[in-house]
Amino acid sequence: MLLLGLLPLIQYWPATSGRVLLGPGDGILMFLPLRVFAAQAWQAFELPLWNPWVFSGFPLLAAMTAGAFFPFNAPYLFVAPPLAMNVVALAMLSSLAVGTYAYARAIGCTRAGALLAGVGFVGCGFTVARIGNTPLIQAAPALPWLLFACERLRATGGVRWVAFGAAATAMALFAGHPQVPAYTMAIAAAYVAWRAIAAPPIGRLRYLGLGAAMLAAGVALALPQLLPSAELAGQSVRARLSFADFVDLALTPPQLAELFFPLLSRTLFTDMLDTRANAIFEQAGYTGLLGLGLALAALAAWRRDAVAAFWALLALLALLLALGAATPVAWLAYHVPVLNLFRISARYLFVFDFAVALLAGIGLSRLQRGDGRRAVRLVAVGLAILLPAVALVWLQDGARLWDAAARTGGTAPAGLTRLGPAIVLPLLLGAATVVVLALLAARRRPAPAVVALALLLQGGDLYLYALQLCGPYPRVDAALVQPASVAPLRAVAGDGRAALTVAAGVAPADYRLALWGQRLIAGYDSLLIARYGAFAGDMDYAGRVDASALVEHPLFLDLLSTRALAVSFLRDPAAPIEAGGARFAGPEIGVTLQPGAALDFPLPTSAHVTGVGAITFLGGAVGVGDGAPALRVTLRDAAGATRVVELLAGVHTAEWAWDRADVAPVVRHRRAPVAETFDMGGTPANKYVGVVALDAPLDAEWVRLENVAPQSQLQVSRVSLLDAEAERVHALSLAHRLLDQPERWRRRGGVNVPNVLRAASPLAGAAWLGPPLGVAPVRADPPHDAARVEILENRLALPHAWLVPRTIAVDAAAALASVRQARLPDGAPFDPRAVALVEAAASQDFGALDPAAGAEVTSATAERLEVATRSAAPAFLVLSEIDYPGWQVTVDGAPAALVRANAMLRGVALPAGAHRVVFVYRSRGVMLGFAGAGLTALALAVAAGWRWRVRRAPGGRG
Repeated sequence: MLLLGLLPLIQYWPATSGRVLLGPGDGILMFLPLRVFAAQAWQAFELPLWNPWVFSGFPLLAAMTAGAFFPFNAPYLFVAPPLAMNVVALAMLSSLAVGTYAYARAIGCTRAGALLAGVGFVGCGFTVARIGNTPLIQAAPALPWLLFACERLRATGGVRWVAFGAAATAMALFAGHPQVPAYTMAIAAAYVAWRAIAAPPIGRLRYLGLGAAMLAAGVALALPQLLPSAELAGQSVRARLSFADFVDLALTPPQLAELFFPLLSRTLFTDMLDTRANAIFEQAGYTGLLGLGLALAALAAWRRDAVAAFWALLALLALLLALGAATPVAWLAYHVPVLNLFRISARYLFVFDFAVALLAGIGLSRLQRGDGRRAVRLVAVGLAILLPAVALVWLQDGARLWDAAARTGGTAPAGLTRLGPAIVLPLLLGAATVVVLALLAARRRPAPAVVALALLLQGGDLYLYALQLCGPYPRVDAALVQPASVAPLRAVAGDGRAALTVAAGVAPADYRLALWGQRLIAGYDSLLIARYGAFAGDMDYAGRVDASALVEHPLFLDLLSTRALAVSFLRDPAAPIEAGGARFAGPEIGVTLQPGAALDFPLPTSAHVTGVGAITFLGGAVGVGDGAPALRVTLRDAAGATRVVELLAGVHTAEWAWDRADVAPVVRHRRAPVAETFDMGGTPANKYVGVVALDAPLDAEWVRLENVAPQSQLQVSRVSLLDAEAERVHALSLAHRLLDQPERWRRRGGVNVPNVLRAASPLAGAAWLGPPLGVAPVRADPPHDAARVEILENRLALPHAWLVPRTIAVDAAAALASVRQARLPDGAPFDPRAVALVEAAASQDFGALDPAAGAEVTSATAERLEVATRSAAPAFLVLSEIDYPGWQVTVDGAPAALVRANAMLRGVALPAGAHRVVFVYRSRGVMLGFAGAGLTALALAVAAGWRWRVRRAPGGRG
C-alpha cells in the first residue's frame, strides 16, 4: 500500500518536484481559478455560493465544478494554488491506487494481485488521459473505497462501514463531477444486490438494507451540494439531453483495436485539419496488455467466483455503452433516469478500466494459488496470434478500418498504412507479454521473480503509454502569471465586462482573467442557464457565440455592460491551414448567408490582392446547377475601383451533404474539392475549398461577400485574400466586420497572447522518448506559441446600474425577442436607457428623469452588491447582473420586490429620493441541504453510539 501510495509521486515526478502543474487544458484555465474563488470565499468566512466573474454571474456552488464543499481541497486555503492543485491531484491518485488495492485484498486477492490491480487502475488510459479534468479525478477514488466498504459491511454489518461508505459517496458528490459519482453509486447498488445472492455472513436482507442505507446516507450528506445543483440543472441546457449528445464521442467498433494497439488513434489524428485530436483524451482506455491478458484468463473462473463474474459482466456492459449508438445498449441506457443526463459515452471506460484492473488482479491471484494455468496459456497463445493478425489487417487496409475517422479529418496520414510505432511498440510489448504469461503458467505456482517481472512489465507498459498520451503540462511558474490580455482589457473595460471571441490565442474559458478582476460574459459550464444562453446571442455552454450575433444582435452586449471585446485578426502565420493550394491563416468567420444576403468587411489597412480563396458549403442546394455562381466577392480600393470574382457550385463549393447516399444521385452539380469533413447531426458533412484569381491585382480596402446561389444557404467558413506576388495571405475575420460599425466599436490596440499550455514534459524522463517512438504530440489549441489579439471598445455599453423612467410588462418570450431584435413588442426601437421590459410586474410610467438622477455601485462582493441611487421622481433601477432564484433586494433596509428586467437582468422599482439598494444572494437549497446532512450525520452518530453501547454491555455481541 505504501508503494502504491508513492507510485503517483514517482510517475509524475516533475509535478511532485514542483516544475509542472497537474492541470493541463481545463485544469489551469478553469478548475484552478474556480478553486481559488471558493477558497477566497472560505477565507472571508463566507459560503462560496456565487461566482460574479463568468457568465455575467453564475452559481458557484450549484455548478459543482468548483468542488466548494470537497474537504480535500483544503490545501487551497493555506498554500499557493499551483502547489495546492498538485498536492490534491497526487493525493487523489494515491488514494485511487491504495483504494483499489484495499478492495482487491477485501475480495481475496493476493498482495501481488492487489498490487497489480492498483497499478492497472492508476496507470490506465482513463486516469492518465483525464488528469486535466480535475473534479473527475477527485471523484474517481470513491469507487474502490465505496466497494471496500460494501465488502466490509457484508462481512461485519457494522455501522462504521455504513458511515464509511456514506462518507465515500458524499466525497464523490462533493468533488465536482456528477457523472463519475452517478456511475459509482449505480455500480455499488448493483454490487450489493449481486453479493447478496450468495447468502452474506450478516444475512441477505440485513446486507441489502444496510447497503441501501449507506448509499442513501451518502446522498443525504451531500444535500448541501445536490439541492442547489438540482435547482440549477432544471434551468440549464442540460435539463434534457438528446440521444445524439448522450452518445457524443463514443468509441467506434474499429477503436476496440486500441485495447491492444493504443497508439492507433494517436497516429491517425496527428496533424488533422480539425480539432478531433482532442477526442483521444476522452476515448483513451488502454489497460496494459498483460493486465488485459490476465483479466481474460480470470474469466475462466466466473462460475466459481461470483466477484469475477460480476466484474466480467460489468466490463462487457461498460464496453458496449462506450460504443454508444453502435449497439442497442445505449438506447436502453438513455431511458435510465439520471444516467441519461450525461454525455460522452467513452467515459464508461472508467468502469471498464476498473473492472479489467480488478480481473487482472484476480487472475494473478489465482495463478499464485495454483489455479488458472490453462486459461493463461490459452490467452498467451491467443495474443500471439491476435496481435500480428490485427497489425497485418491494419497495415493492409487501415483506411478501410478507420473510414469514419478518416472522413472526419480529410486525408488520413501515412501512419495508417506503414510500419510505424503505433504497430511496432505494441508488437514488442505483446511479445514480452506472451513470454511473461508463459512463465507465469510454467509452474504450478509462479516464482516470486516471475511475479515481480509481471508487475514491472505492466507498470512499464502503462508508463510508456502515458508518455505518448500526455500533452504538454503547464509550468508551475507560469500557472498564475497574469495573462497578457488582462491589462489591455481592464484598461478598456474598467468595472464593466469583457467578451472573448473563439479566435486564435484567446480561450473563452480562461477563468484566470477573473483572478485579476476581469468580469466576463462567457464561461465554460455544462449547466449554463438555458435562458441566459438564448439571451446572450445563443451562447453555448463553452461560451461560444456565433459571429453574426455580435454584429447583427449586439444589444445583449450593451445590457451586460460589455465594454471590451477581444478578437484575433490573424492566426499565427507559422500555423496556417492549407487547402486547395491556398493558405487560410485566420480564424473562422462562421456565418451563414441566406439567398441574396451580403456581408461587408472594411480592411484596417490596404491589402494587395491577386486572388481569393474561400472555404464554404451550400445548404438546400440540390437543385443548383453545375457551374452556377454561388459566392460573389467584390473588392474595392481607395479610389473606388473594383474587382469581382465568383465561386461556382460544383467547382469551388457544393452541397454539404453531397456524399450522402440519398443526395449524390439527385444533386445537379459536381462535388467540389473537399477542404475538411465534419459531423452534422451524425452525418458526415463537407466544407469545400475554392481559389479564384483576379483578372488584375488590386490594393483592396473593402470586401463584400454575397450569396448569389438561388434558394440556397451559403455557409462561409474562411476567406483569404491572396497575394501571389509577395506570397502573403490576408484573412478576413470577425474583427473586420465589427469595424464596419464605427458608432459602436473603436479599436484600442492589441497584445500578443502566449500559449499557456506550452510547457515542460509532463512525466519524468519523457523528453528522450518522444522522437525515437516517432509519435508526434497532439497539437495544443491554439496550435502556436502566441497570437495577436486586438481589443475593441464598445461605445454603447450600459453602466453597471442605471435608472429608467418607464417599464413595460411583457412575457418571457417577448422580452427575449425584444432583446434580440432591439425592438419593443409594438415595433418601436428598444432603448434600454429609456425603458425596461419587466416580467410578473405591471407597466409603469414614472415620468422623465431629472438631470441629476443616477445610480452607482458602491460596494460589490460575490454574494452582495450595494447601489446608491438618486432621483427627484420615482424610477426603475436596472442592474447588469443576471436574475437567478435566491437573489433578494432591500431598499433602505426594507425588503422590496425583485423584478426580472430585460429578459435576464435584475430590477427594482424605487420611490423618489436617494436610496441605498442592496442585493443579496441566499440559497435556500443550501440551507435545506445543511439541515438534511446534519440530521443524517446525527442519525449515524446515534446509531454508532448505540452500537458501541450494545457491544460494551455485559453479554453484548462483538
